[in-house]
Amino acid sequence: MRAQQKTSQSVPAIWVLVAERSQARLLQAMPGGMSLSEAENFEHPEGRLRNHELVSDAPGVSMGSGYSQSSPTQKEEPTVHETQNFAKRLAKRLSELHETHAMSKVYLVAEPHFLGVLRAELDEHTRKCVAGEVHHRLINESNADILAALPSPLT
Repeated sequence: MRAQQKTSQSVPAIWVLVAERSQARLLQAMPGGMSLSEAENFEHPEGRLRNHELVSDAPGVSMGSGYSQSSPTQKEEPTVHETQNFAKRLAKRLSELHETHAMSKVYLVAEPHFLGVLRAELDEHTRKCVAGEVHHRLINESNADILAALPSPLT
């Protein structure tokens, strides 16, 4: 006999993604929206590296005089590519939360450049869940400080 899966009638959660190009924190709003609880951490150490640290003397890249020159075979800067990779990873996680009905709304908190990259990676359905954005780097701030930068209470 198969065990019956318990279905939950709970309301999907409100989430807050606080991110930068090398790390992110996914926070969940507690009932009432007056506090945040850390749910997940994401690390992307490649986001801290510089272009010359991300490339080798591969075809299409000439290393000399302390900088790299790209040939037509290299379309984008390595740091831009790594930033997009991390944004895609975060967007995928938000999409998963939306698809499993675990997220009703999400607030995005990031410095303006990364926020733009992240926004571009969100699928249409997840983008509709974005309830607000904060254009500041708050990754190292306390949950209380992050909450203070958001509309209160989170609804």
